[in-house]
Amino acid sequence: QVVMSPHVGASTTEAQIRIAESIATQTPRALRGEVVDYPVNMPSVQVLSSGPVASYVSLAEKLGVFSSQYVDFIPTHLEIKYRGKLAEHDGTLLRLCFLKGLLQSRKNFVSYVNADQQAENVGLHIEETDDPGFTDYESALKCTLAGAGKKFAIGGVVFSGPHPRITLINSFVCEFEAEGTILVSTNQDRPGMVGILGTCLGKNGVNIDQFQLSRNTRGGEALALIRVDDDLPKSVVEEIRKKEGITSVSKIVL
Repeated sequence: QVVMSPHVGASTTEAQIRIAESIATQTPRALRGEVVDYPVNMPSVQVLSSGPVASYVSLAEKLGVFSSQYVDFIPTHLEIKYRGKLAEHDGTLLRLCFLKGLLQSRKNFVSYVNADQQAENVGLHIEETDDPGFTDYESALKCTLAGAGKKFAIGGVVFSGPHPRITLINSFVCEFEAEGTILVSTNQDRPGMVGILGTCLGKNGVNIDQFQLSRNTRGGEALALIRVDDDLPKSVVEEIRKKEGITSVSKIVL
């Protein structure tokens, strides 16, 4: 004997409470432009509440934002490399996050829903590769932009917390917190350059919160990452740009 009845599982008191709680938590996240659970109009993507992919969501978008403010060319090619344990998972969500950060300054509205389409609209070819043999960190993300004969690479990792860190800028290895207002400069690797940067910021009343220096080769070129407490006026950036030995300078806001 068979007894048939309508499906009423979602109409129970307990189910309605869970639905209400989900709406109350997911709607503000959507309005803030964050990733939400159970999206119905995003590209096929597995949204996870935990694990390597979920912890890298914020970092991926910040790497995109950093790139959009730093590169001085129009990129036509993007390579995203999932390293270590990240290579074991679907990286679609991280691709969308990076694209959202990269393109938001060039387009009126970029979201996780339309990021792929916006990338196609600007002629950006995307290649995704896995690097499971990477051993420097348990997991890592590397994004390389190319175009007009130029190339820019940026990478990062996430420690427990999560604590996103930028660990690679072109040929420079670093470990810098991806947050706040950051002065990024390159200079000739010679004595006195750190003093020039510090003196210029100090005399203009700009306080340094975090400072890290990296160089590719002795006597070659060095990279300075300087996070400051407050805003970094354009006049200060231009003053540093004119200093002897400085080869490039940018203001990044994450």
